[in-house]
Amino acid sequence: MTGRFVADATERGEQVVYLGWRGAERARRDLCRVDDWGSLLERRALRIEAVDIAGDGLESLQPARLVDSFRRSALDARRSGFAGLRLVGDATEIVSTPRGREVYLELDQRLERLMADGLGITAVCSLDMSALDESIPIEVACVHPATSTALAPFVFHASPGGRFRLAGEVDWWNGDQLERALSRVVDGAEGIEVDVSDLEFIDHRSLLGLDRWAVDHDCTLTLAGSRGVAARLAGLVTLDRVVVRRG
Repeated sequence: MTGRFVADATERGEQVVYLGWRGAERARRDLCRVDDWGSLLERRALRIEAVDIAGDGLESLQPARLVDSFRRSALDARRSGFAGLRLVGDATEIVSTPRGREVYLELDQRLERLMADGLGITAVCSLDMSALDESIPIEVACVHPATSTALAPFVFHASPGGRFRLAGEVDWWNGDQLERALSRVVDGAEGIEVDVSDLEFIDHRSLLGLDRWAVDHDCTLTLAGSRGVAARLAGLVTLDRVVVRRG
């Protein structure tokens, strides 16, 4: 998958950054399976950005610092004549533990907001499904814009203009996953606006759960562009801090 991603980027004139979480030497060994990887590194069409979470601990993975580095890399890539910047890496080892998952998903949400800024950044998260409990890929997948509906019934991610997007289906068994995703992006904001024009279904318990979440976090949660169930339910249940705005 990484090989195809790198080859496609090369054809489009983009620069690729391979994210190695087990040190630079291990990242180089991973890249040996990519065609012409040595030449790509020499031409800086392919770069390595690595931390060693096994040796240095999760503290070495600092989401704010990494995202700032990605922003600078995207600007440098454009100045160097590349059409854009692609990020790819294997996150299996990080997300395998609860603490690692929280750190990685914080990084993921910060990166989604950066990609929404129009800097020409795209990214792919790679996971070895056979090495993880089945609930973990679902939790990771639901915060990515492009993912299989068989893996994640809904997606929640940053979108342009400082807003967020919620699409798919939310019900009693995955509502807590949505609340956890929201908690990672609240950042003390008094108001969060979420585009729900592609939300196909939400049940009343999940809607009430979102209202309780908004009360607990002392913020207003606006579900904008509703065309379906959320708009109808808003007229049937009492909501204190959730505002449902029809599309």
